[in-house]
Amino acid sequence: MPAMFLVPRLLAVSSALAWASCLPALEDEGLQSCREGDSSALLQHGMASESSANFHPKHWTQHVSEEEHGRPKHEKHRKQRKHWRLHRKHRNHDWWYHQMSHMTTAEPSAVAAEEEEQDAGISGFAAAECVTQGVLTCINDKSFYWPKCDPAQAKNIVGPSGYEFGFYCTDAWAATLNQMLSDRAVNKCNDREAILKLLAQVAWETGYFSTSYQPQDGGAGQIHMIPNNWEINAKDMDGLFPKPSPSHVSLVKAQSQNFFQNAEFGWKSTAAWFKTTNRVIPGCGEDLFDQTFARQSFCILGAPSDRTEAYNIVASCLP
Repeated sequence: MPAMFLVPRLLAVSSALAWASCLPALEDEGLQSCREGDSSALLQHGMASESSANFHPKHWTQHVSEEEHGRPKHEKHRKQRKHWRLHRKHRNHDWWYHQMSHMTTAEPSAVAAEEEEQDAGISGFAAAECVTQGVLTCINDKSFYWPKCDPAQAKNIVGPSGYEFGFYCTDAWAATLNQMLSDRAVNKCNDREAILKLLAQVAWETGYFSTSYQPQDGGAGQIHMIPNNWEINAKDMDGLFPKPSPSHVSLVKAQSQNFFQNAEFGWKSTAAWFKTTNRVIPGCGEDLFDQTFARQSFCILGAPSDRTEAYNIVASCLP
């Protein structure tokens, strides 16, 4: 093939490849960051015209061939040749840009909004109110054996010996419960049955939200974990609810049982047990959020346990 025909073909191919390499820059910095061609002129032509949107690489050879055979050779038409080269670059770029723009189906603002909502429990955004604080105090009020779980309650019960009592149904604890239920790792905010079972299990384990530590055996948290399982649970928390340093594991090592008595971590620790940590119970290792109430009880205690009382109380308080 004569050189005069070969060179334009090579230029057309190299032009297409050059525009492909410019795509990241086009997305982030504009046409000015591309190395080839008059970028300002390209910008004036527009990013994607309707006619160029359907342009495909299979047309490149034909397009170039027509130009080769129809290209004026007289010197006075040099500007026209330059215009054709620029137009070819523009069309090649438009096809690549058109293909890339169709790889994302959602608007960037919609994606950001969805991620922001899903990260409510991680990034501090306001989570949906899946459970009101009044539901938690209602559950506690119906127990005549365990002390109150919020200082504002009128209840006046001392509670049994052998426990460290505290307030685990306050506004802060209700807020982190809602963050956990709304988090993408759990996603149970609108599942009443899942919430009912969860609250019934935690109510049973914590004396209706009045205790989170039992010195007699060192059990801590909302499902009464023995110390051997603390770091396992914290590692599972790191997997489900990633956070900047320090990690949950390092915090457990430093704070011991106090870690589980912190509203920031208590409900997430429970979620981690329900999702993965229950594997420490022989025969378990499943997502307890989707299991029956009886199965949950077994994979928390390690043996069958009748917790109907707590289930019925929660059911009477939960809308």
